[in-house]
Amino acid sequence: MPEATIDSVLKLKINANKLKLFVAKAFKKIVDRALKGSLNDIKFAVATEIVVAIKNSAEFSALVGGSSAPDSDFEAQFGTTDIQLAMNEVIDILASQVEVRFQTALAGQGKITGGIVLRMIESDFERVSNVPHGIFISKPSGSEVAWLRWILIAGATTIDNFGILFDLSPRQQHASRTGRAIMVSLNTSKGEQLSHWTVPNMFQGDDVNSNFITRAITQPRVIRKIEKIIQDNINRRL
Repeated sequence: MPEATIDSVLKLKINANKLKLFVAKAFKKIVDRALKGSLNDIKFAVATEIVVAIKNSAEFSALVGGSSAPDSDFEAQFGTTDIQLAMNEVIDILASQVEVRFQTALAGQGKITGGIVLRMIESDFERVSNVPHGIFISKPSGSEVAWLRWILIAGATTIDNFGILFDLSPRQQHASRTGRAIMVSLNTSKGEQLSHWTVPNMFQGDDVNSNFITRAITQPRVIRKIEKIIQDNINRRL
């Protein structure tokens, strides 16, 4: 006689959405911990990347590298030997302005939302454009020469009725802060052959969001590196 068999089937009913939510909430703690734990490392790495991007820009190199050619001798044009000091101050401020904030992860409908908020520079460049070595008082006129502000937020600003004279007499060389050029009125015999001085083309931007610093740190390759920095730091902690 054939042996009787009994098939027992256990049916377990599980609400898929509830299961997803349960898993998401359990994973939320891990995600929160990874996000919080990565903040300092991300801030340091992003600040470093910003500094590298700026220092590698053609404009930065032109500013601090020096040149004997009049059209690219920016120390002579701006009337200062403090460009390197000013740019060091700018770099320090920009690095300190990097801000990384944590957004608590939220679990719902089987997914987790949350993340990192990154703020890199102040939108108005107020602190950056007013560093001590970026401004000086011209003597004997007593006029303020805000050369750093000119190249960061002034666009194609022209200094009306004044030009840069490079062919100096010994007396003028002595009076010049750099010994290589002076700004003279176009209404004088020395200035009548000159043109109104305008912010050099390579530093002209449409507005505060398009100066050489923002152009340097918003290049696609720089953005990709910053995104990778953030992702790698979080992944290491998951």
